[in-house]
Amino acid sequence: MTENSNAIHRIKMGFVNALLYGRPGHWLLIDAGTRITMPLFFSQLEALGCEPAHIALLVVTHVHYDHVGGIGRLRKQAPVPVAVHAAEADILQTAQFVISDGLNLVACVQAFAARHPLNKAFVAFDPVGLDVVVESEMRLDHYGFGAPTVLHPGIPH
Repeated sequence: MTENSNAIHRIKMGFVNALLYGRPGHWLLIDAGTRITMPLFFSQLEALGCEPAHIALLVVTHVHYDHVGGIGRLRKQAPVPVAVHAAEADILQTAQFVISDGLNLVACVQAFAARHPLNKAFVAFDPVGLDVVVESEMRLDHYGFGAPTVLHPGIPH
């Protein structure tokens, strides 16, 4: 990868992934895993040469604990701006636990287990103050990426 070319990296954290797009010194992050996967998340960022302070924007695909649980810990490292769809902004700001029932047996079992009171620490996440609330297509030029993004909420309303 040359200094000015962008690449995409998958950050694997067990059953959940995040995506990192960009180049050393300038990154776009898509989702942030769970609270408990953050040590693995940070070690993979380091291996890719990404410092949290170099993340220009974190885009939340949808507000399930396995996509947003790590945002609070990430923001303790650096003031990473967060973009979320308007339909889910309140859920993220108030740290509400929401998960859909799933479409197959494995997803249904995971949803049931995640709702169990003993797993509360696993699925909990910190309230997140928002920087960008997206209602429709959003250009990423302001963040140094010449592309649009379209966010769709993951929670049925």
